[in-house]
Amino acid sequence: MHPFAERLSARDRLFLDLEAANAPQHVAMLCWLEAKPLRDAAGALDLARIRARIGSRLPLVPRTRQRLAHIPIDQHPVWVDDEHFDLALHVLHTALPKPGDAHALKQLVARLLAEPLDRGRPLWEVWLIDGLSRGRCALLAKVHHCMADGVAGFAWFAELLAGDADEPIAAQAPWTPRPAPDRDELLRREVGRRAEQWLDALHKLPGLLERREEIEDFAARMSRRASALGETLSAALAPAPEVPFNGPLGPLRAFEWRSLSMERVSALRKALGGTLNELALACVAGALRELMIREGAEIEDVVLRASVPVNRRGDGDAHSGGNRISLCVVELPVGEADARARHARVCQSSARAKSSEQVRGLELLADLADWTTSALMGAAARAALQSRPFNLVVTNIPGPTRPLQVLGAKLQALAPALNLAEGLGLGVALASYAGQLTFGCIADPHRVPDLAAFADGLVASFEELEKAAPAAATPES
Repeated sequence: MHPFAERLSARDRLFLDLEAANAPQHVAMLCWLEAKPLRDAAGALDLARIRARIGSRLPLVPRTRQRLAHIPIDQHPVWVDDEHFDLALHVLHTALPKPGDAHALKQLVARLLAEPLDRGRPLWEVWLIDGLSRGRCALLAKVHHCMADGVAGFAWFAELLAGDADEPIAAQAPWTPRPAPDRDELLRREVGRRAEQWLDALHKLPGLLERREEIEDFAARMSRRASALGETLSAALAPAPEVPFNGPLGPLRAFEWRSLSMERVSALRKALGGTLNELALACVAGALRELMIREGAEIEDVVLRASVPVNRRGDGDAHSGGNRISLCVVELPVGEADARARHARVCQSSARAKSSEQVRGLELLADLADWTTSALMGAAARAALQSRPFNLVVTNIPGPTRPLQVLGAKLQALAPALNLAEGLGLGVALASYAGQLTFGCIADPHRVPDLAAFADGLVASFEELEKAAPAAATPES
């Protein structure tokens, strides 16, 4: 059998380079399910049956049985088949103490989110959580960001678990891991890859020099790319305002979620104009304003910055894995007391970011890193984080348009959790599903002592905008 190894892109490697002892770089999704269809005859959650379902679908997501190895010298990571793969180490079970309320679930999930994934194994886990009230159970899916961004991660989760109630569980096909190349072979492949890149460029150069129009077009593209890269690096080197929730991270996490009906969200978005993302960012700005007021921080004329991931996938590309995101920075005018004015200023800043070259600039940096050394991307990101060009990350993960079920159990609701990079003590992720838009809030509790109050502030900020919007355009709660 031929040895197998697949090189990570510079963007995928970035999240390995950014990982630190107190900054694990996985993303996660917490889901609530009907418990009864998942129980066995004795009334316990049927972990064996759930593992069998996931095991039968692992061939659909090959990365789930692959681990990291590294190319000698530059230590660039590659995926290889895990010869010791054991599904029981990835699909796990725990239970809440009675009464199984939301407070206990938040504490448990926060503890699981704080734990890094083991780099010696495939970088994902699914935790089945029993003991919830109201006849429910929960499921927490964790996947390292180097494997998948939020869009791909949720697509993988749905691929592994969701299905029709009467769909039989296929027998798990025998799996033989391909051998991993040895160190010498990995090095030879990398040298060959780099040589092929340069030979291809040299092969194309004589023909290009003979065509003046193509030279001029190439020069124009290079000029635009240089402008894009300059704009990205300029934004990365401009420090954002200092706020209490930025600074060195500790080992603990807090997690909260709040949901709004999509009917209300859509009505308000239509009334105010702008996009759903801009409405969410305006809510975050309002919640940050109240957070800073509570903590006695200066807010007059303060404008914070949110890093907003931009999905760069094509239609139907959600299952391809890896990272297909870029970033833009949107200003959050927390010093603005008027909710409508905050929303308008967020929309203006978002429009400027979209029309700028920020998004393209990060892609060019990734391309340059793939051509030279992917460590360049990590070094640039770490340098940027030290100057702190933004205060937090706010991301939106579009959920499925149709309800999902797992082995006949209805997936009732979900809440996303993003990764916190070093120095960023607060993050907000959004996910839409089953007529709800849910804000998932994660924080270092030493940086944000009352994350629940911040999460409440997101809803309060939304309601403030509702009151300021044309009454006829917003439905009653």
